[in-house]
Amino acid sequence: MEENESDQLPDLPIINLYDKPDEIAQTLVDFDSGKSIQEAVLVVSSYLVFFHEIKTNLKYLEAAGGIVSNHKHQVLVMYRLSTWDLPKGKIDAGESPEVAALREIKEECGISKTRITNELIPTFHTYRLKGKFVLKKTFWFDVLFEGNQKPVPQLEEDISEVKWIERNQFESILSNTYPSIKNVFLQFGWTE
Repeated sequence: MEENESDQLPDLPIINLYDKPDEIAQTLVDFDSGKSIQEAVLVVSSYLVFFHEIKTNLKYLEAAGGIVSNHKHQVLVMYRLSTWDLPKGKIDAGESPEVAALREIKEECGISKTRITNELIPTFHTYRLKGKFVLKKTFWFDVLFEGNQKPVPQLEEDISEVKWIERNQFESILSNTYPSIKNVFLQFGWTE
């Protein structure tokens, strides 16, 4: 690592898993419990080996979604299960991430006339489903809404509200959203 690269690392605890793939499962349990670790930098010998170990120990799912903006430079957010979120969902068999993202936006927010303008970097997060760890990779896209429909929440997916926000409303959303969603906002250029 070059000297200036180390300046860009977040100030977080470092967990060295370089030659310890057998400790990955316990590290996930620690993250899940929130007792001792909430955020950390993981040091591994190979991203591919680490990712293989993670996928071996967890159920792996892929999803796609978007950060949708309109011609007024507002961003579409939705309120699901008492938390602000962005439209996203599981990729169906045979579906590309791009098609899945636009489908999920239409289903969850009731809008069409959208187009992808840019690909953002994917996020990964874990959660428990029926007692088993799940690793979800979400492909994110910068999406432009070119229609005039009013957003409508998909109630059967526990979405109670969908609305456009201005940049000055961003802080209130950040205070009640998931860490991976914060990362998507940061990629979009809306920073804290």
